[in-house]
Amino acid sequence: MKISILKFCILFAFYFLLVLNFPLITGYLEIEKLIHFKDYLEFILVLFNILSILFLALFLISFTYLTKAFLIILLFLSSLSFYAITNYNVDLNNADLVRSFFTTTIIEASSFLTLKFFVTIFLTFILPTIFIAKSKIIYPKIHKFLLQKIILFILITCFTLSTFLNHQVYTSLAAETKTSDMIAKNFIPLNYLHGLKRYIKVSVKKNSKEKFITFNSSRIDIPKKENKKTIFIFILGESARAKNFSLNGYKRETNPLLKTQNIFNFSDFYSCGTITNVSLPCMFSSYERKNYSLDKYDHTENLLETIAKNNYKVEWYDNGMGSQGVTRNVKEIVLGDFYSSNFDEVLLKSMPTKQQLENDKNDLFLVLHQRGSHGPDYNNRYPKEFQKFLPICNNVTLKSCSTEAIINSYDNSILYTDYIINYTISYLKELGNESYQTAMLYASDHGESLGEYGLYMHGEPYFVAPIDQKHIPFILWFSDSMQQRKNIDEKCLRNKLKNSFSHDNIYHTVLDFLEIKSSSFKPDLSILTNCATSVT
Repeated sequence: MKISILKFCILFAFYFLLVLNFPLITGYLEIEKLIHFKDYLEFILVLFNILSILFLALFLISFTYLTKAFLIILLFLSSLSFYAITNYNVDLNNADLVRSFFTTTIIEASSFLTLKFFVTIFLTFILPTIFIAKSKIIYPKIHKFLLQKIILFILITCFTLSTFLNHQVYTSLAAETKTSDMIAKNFIPLNYLHGLKRYIKVSVKKNSKEKFITFNSSRIDIPKKENKKTIFIFILGESARAKNFSLNGYKRETNPLLKTQNIFNFSDFYSCGTITNVSLPCMFSSYERKNYSLDKYDHTENLLETIAKNNYKVEWYDNGMGSQGVTRNVKEIVLGDFYSSNFDEVLLKSMPTKQQLENDKNDLFLVLHQRGSHGPDYNNRYPKEFQKFLPICNNVTLKSCSTEAIINSYDNSILYTDYIINYTISYLKELGNESYQTAMLYASDHGESLGEYGLYMHGEPYFVAPIDQKHIPFILWFSDSMQQRKNIDEKCLRNKLKNSFSHDNIYHTVLDFLEIKSSSFKPDLSILTNCATSVT
């Protein structure tokens, strides 16, 4: 099929506008109600300007031998973006979300590979690609082609700028933050190209050759008669939000086992990020969220490295969710893979036996990284015996399920996490009755949206993310022998349970528990400060 480059670009500009940017059009109509004639006129003007921008962009990147390749790549990325926006309402301007695309594990990615996904890709990418492949594009002579580009660039730019400057629609759009934010979030391909640009900028800076910062650190000397072996387990949750823990006042009994334990549940605790690849490095770094950057993290000794160089055996057991580079110098054992549907109990079965602990001379710091409540397939995060709340959502396209079914599935995953934490405490209790001092910390990487405000899962930019994506559960438990060793005042610590804390406090609290003196330690950020013997 023969077609001129001009008609070809116009055709695909319409395709991008009416098909791939359909969420933008519907989003605009939901916010800006069309009542009067001038409202319809303004709407048409907005569409015409978007169409003009799309056409100009396609025409400018058109080169004789590269047009088809450029467009196919653009279509593929746009098709993925269309699916993500229509099903999960994500903001692709967010560089952290774009980074998660490159750092996600096979297990995480496989959760999204549904029939609907493949149908969407077939309709929005494969079919247009077949048309592109079969088209014979006719180009004008090179000098005429360049002249056309220059003239169209000037005309369309002048037209767009004049409407921005002179027409009241853009004045109202500038005033209506909600509308302008919606357009920025949904305008394909500008949204993900902007996010990709920000991601590349951060990555280039990250790879700069800077000096690696290490900290002077040492263990507190312990009298031989008091020298019990320390076992500390850090359970790293996935996508658990504080709101759905009955320990925090949730109407459903999602923590029936933990409520019977002598735990310390901190009800006002917040994450460093709203996505795993931000939260994990951040919570294991010495930097507070306000000063944190991935570049700083990459050039600074992290918590696990500090612990490891102070005669602790450090191990990370991962149920297939990935450590996001946190285990760069410590042992990581991956227990789940693409071919397994391991529940988090696989982490419990892998914990060392008494015999193994006795044979090891070093103290142990163990991280158990759950699959937890990671969506969208919450129903696959727990065994059937934990399916207490019904009906459940069996569809990874969460919008296809009722709010009740989504919450039921999610709450069942929290119920299972309750079991995981309780089992770990029981394991440590038994060890604590012997020649060990033991402790457990549980914290989620971030929270989760379950349809509130039309949002699902997580990953919204931190400053605009709803509270449910940031407010997370945080639980401490320690044995009597650990309490005695650290002189922990239980009443003092319980008085802090409603104080506001965050991932910023984890680094310093863990060092305090493990009695590691470090030049990076900040007493005011340790939750134990004033309630126990400090490492300072």
